[in-house]
Amino acid sequence: MARNLITETLVLPSAATHLYGDQFDGHLTLRAMTTDEERMRLSGQSFYQTMSAIVNECIVDNKNPDGTYKLDCVAFTDFDFFAVCVKLRIMSYGPKYRTIATCPKCGRKFQTSVNLADLAYNLVPEDFTEPYTVGPLPLSGDTLGCRFLRIKDRIDIEKQRDIILANNPKYQGDPTFNLEMERRIMEVNGKPLDYITAGDYIRDMVAGDSVVYHEEVDKSKDFGVILFNLLDHCEDEDCDGQPFWILRADREFFRPCLDS
Repeated sequence: MARNLITETLVLPSAATHLYGDQFDGHLTLRAMTTDEERMRLSGQSFYQTMSAIVNECIVDNKNPDGTYKLDCVAFTDFDFFAVCVKLRIMSYGPKYRTIATCPKCGRKFQTSVNLADLAYNLVPEDFTEPYTVGPLPLSGDTLGCRFLRIKDRIDIEKQRDIILANNPKYQGDPTFNLEMERRIMEVNGKPLDYITAGDYIRDMVAGDSVVYHEEVDKSKDFGVILFNLLDHCEDEDCDGQPFWILRADREFFRPCLDS
């Protein structure tokens, strides 16, 4: 029996930049998830491990004769990867998405349904290159060269986090805080760093510089799908506040919402 699959083309937010080399123009043809991918989604593994395997399977004509992938999405940035996930979610389960909205004026939280097909995207400028500059930092005066995290980084960071916490029961805070910085910072004042030297630099970074670094590096979240969204009005008819909702880039995002 012939497979009756839904397919659509997606242009990645970074398509104009050739972040993944000149051989890839940022255009993907995707097919909808099937029962096999639904089984994978429910496997209980981490979001990034599970969804990267699913995305690789759902990219049309993505297998070499030896079974390896022509394009492995673990090389994608966070924002490109999540743009693919949004497209797959719409194709596979429909555009309806149930979430919690919060009104900043009255504090009310309420469930609402939104249409994922209405989401807006910010594209990466054509002249963007890595490493991009953060700084000079206010206290040290250092200028950092940074890169976007890739999905492989996310997977590796999750593994390292679990090892650190397992081996150090009294560890305070989330190891991810440092591990992400180690992966992002490529240079300090033009001098290249590896993960080890970056880790040493980060541990000695003055707290005020760390705050500014995070403010600057978080601007990369402006690319791709806009995660922070507003509703027209509050559920409370007596309130004139404008509630917001946040698109979650995690396992819950793929929870189906199939009721009418």
